[in-house]
Amino acid sequence: MAAKEPTQKGKLSLKALEFTLTTKETKDYYLVPKIQKCLDLDDIAAEVAAMSVRQEDPDEIANVARRFMQTMMWYASAGYSITTPMGYFHTTAQGIMMESELVGAPDRSRIKLGVAFSMSAAMRKALEEVELDVEIQKSVTGPQIYAVVSAHDAQNPAAVTKGESVPIASGDTCIIKGKNIKVGGTGENIGVTITRQDDD
Repeated sequence: MAAKEPTQKGKLSLKALEFTLTTKETKDYYLVPKIQKCLDLDDIAAEVAAMSVRQEDPDEIANVARRFMQTMMWYASAGYSITTPMGYFHTTAQGIMMESELVGAPDRSRIKLGVAFSMSAAMRKALEEVELDVEIQKSVTGPQIYAVVSAHDAQNPAAVTKGESVPIASGDTCIIKGKNIKVGGTGENIGVTITRQDDD
């Protein structure tokens, strides 16, 4: 499948939170990734289709990817290790059993199965090249806005992927995603005001 490479570098937003566990230092912070939208296979497939020079169908790409992942799960559950462009996967088992318990079927409640993941060289390179954006957050108790998009963009994610997004305009309906936020009241005049914090 011929495809174009993304034209922009990835941008990772980090939140700087006050490190309250220290006693002597009062101006230290720790960094955590800013929560973004959780992407599913359909979202990734739409992005792959948008970058494809052959204009593949996003649903077909998603179905192939879904079968691919299901096959990966089968092999991983059978003890195979799997390497992908993103990283290396292998099955793990934890549990302690007495010698007398090793005869016959094992007690599944005493065994914890899992899958371990380690990054590939390509994934490490992607993280090394990503642009970082740090924002200081003094408190985690107040309202936190993660995203503000126009109603058009929220209803047409495929258009956004193709670079056909519509900016928010005064009086338009918008979708706000965040934590500890609430717009109370009823009626057409209920809404929010967004004020710029720079001098532009």
